[in-house]
Amino acid sequence: QFAEKFEKEQIDIESFKFLTGEDLKEMGIPMGPRKKLLAFLRDHNQAVERYKREMAEVKARKDAAEAARQAAVRARAAQVAAAAQREAEQAAAGLTRVVFQHPAAGIGQPFVKYPQLSFSPQLLFAVGSPIAMFVTIRGGKLGSDFNL
Repeated sequence: QFAEKFEKEQIDIESFKFLTGEDLKEMGIPMGPRKKLLAFLRDHNQAVERYKREMAEVKARKDAAEAARQAAVRARAAQVAAAAQREAEQAAAGLTRVVFQHPAAGIGQPFVKYPQLSFSPQLLFAVGSPIAMFVTIRGGKLGSDFNL
């Protein structure tokens, strides 16, 4: 019913958002419809502001989560670098360190990183093998004629 008045004043959707009570009164819109239009505009503007605030909060939460993730990555990188430094120092000192690797599931497994041997072994015996005793008794050499 007021479409002709809005067309005459060249009021489109964009300019409608900026109308005031005085503008509507000058256009000759009665008080009842004018109050309804103003209430609609007020509610619409509040909804737009609420949406902007919510989007700003969502962006802030995303930014905070990304910052926390990056901080965790930097902290983990620092831990890895410190562990590598400790291992290098221990290897230089000839120390052996046992590290427990914790996979995604389970209780972890021991991982021992032994320093490199600085000599070449002549003989190697398995733990619990009686071969060492026989070799020692026979003079420390295993030949092609070895038998128990």
